[in-house]
Amino acid sequence: MNSTHHANTTFPSAATNMLLAYDTAEAGRNALVLLHCVAAQLKNTVAFNTKLWQFDLMTLPECASQSKADAADAIMILLAIGAGDAVAPSLFHWLEGWGEDRRIQNAALGVLPIGAAARHNGQIAVATLRSLAQRHGVGFICLDQPAKGEELAALVCRLEQGNPPPPLPFQFMNQNRYVPLSEWGIND
Repeated sequence: MNSTHHANTTFPSAATNMLLAYDTAEAGRNALVLLHCVAAQLKNTVAFNTKLWQFDLMTLPECASQSKADAADAIMILLAIGAGDAVAPSLFHWLEGWGEDRRIQNAALGVLPIGAAARHNGQIAVATLRSLAQRHGVGFICLDQPAKGEELAALVCRLEQGNPPPPLPFQFMNQNRYVPLSEWGIND
């Protein structure tokens, strides 16, 4: 189901667009709570509209054109992942299309692991999405801790002002490789 969520409606200027995609109802609810907190932190500096999409619906052929239109003008796509640790091929393909066709060049991709994904740190999904963001030159943020809401607010402000997202930190560039115990650095 697609609906428009107004994080804050007290602003006279045009609102900044975001797209929130989620896999489970719990993940969607948690992401909305986070966005309400971000809106409260931003107070009168940035207003944003959020389009909500469930993963399975946004990638269906009969819905894909609308979800892509909603994403084309979004400064951020926030993915709330609650069910697993992998990105479904249909969602990955959809995100690749967004990366190539987006109209907002200074955009970002955010990941919010919830529930099972948070307990397992969503490592595979996060590494896959980080790589996708890097390949398409968009910012990336993983909101794996509650304090990351402040980072999200700062990133939204930066993007809304037309500034490019910060570069991805070097230490995250190769997170999807297996690291043997001998390289963990413990018991040295």
